[in-house]
Amino acid sequence: MMTQTPRLIVTPGEPAGIGGEILLKAIEAGATGLITLDDPERLASMAAA
Repeated sequence: MMTQTPRLIVTPGEPAGIGGEILLKAIEAGATGLITLDDPERLASMAAA
């Protein structure tokens, strides 16, 4: 029997929401299996800041 790892979808919430920041912090902490519905350019600029 195969078990699947649960997935978490992170959205930005409001247009200037904190979903992206939460996603980046989770990745820095070693989280895996995350899915985002955010603008890649927005995430890249947040990661570079």
